[in-house]
Amino acid sequence: MIVDRQTRRLALIRLFRDIGGAQPEPLGEEALEREWRQTGLRASDLPLVLQEMVDDGLLERERHGGIVEYRLSFDGATLCVRTWQPSLLASTLRAWRRWRTRPAHERRARAATPGAAGVRGDRRAR
Repeated sequence: MIVDRQTRRLALIRLFRDIGGAQPEPLGEEALEREWRQTGLRASDLPLVLQEMVDDGLLERERHGGIVEYRLSFDGATLCVRTWQPSLLASTLRAWRRWRTRPAHERRARAATPGAAGVRGDRRAR
């Protein structure tokens, strides 16, 4: 099966949407790999799409020690909402701006706590 760039991108955008609801909190590599397996795409497509989206400015990669996390950028969050519900665009953008205005040490501390993105699991199970 040939999987093009748009298919990979849409699968990752939907994955971020399903896990975090288009929130700008970072997701760890392990959580992304675990959820990616359920998309039906090859495991080798995940690193490829992550790099493509970082290069295109749709994802931000953060390294904290040995941990690599990915977060939707402003453009990525906009794309996520457009593929979901346009009516949520304003609230998602407000949440994104609030998150980005927090100092980096606060964002890292929140992401490291239990219940933060990448740890809490899938919201679909609720």
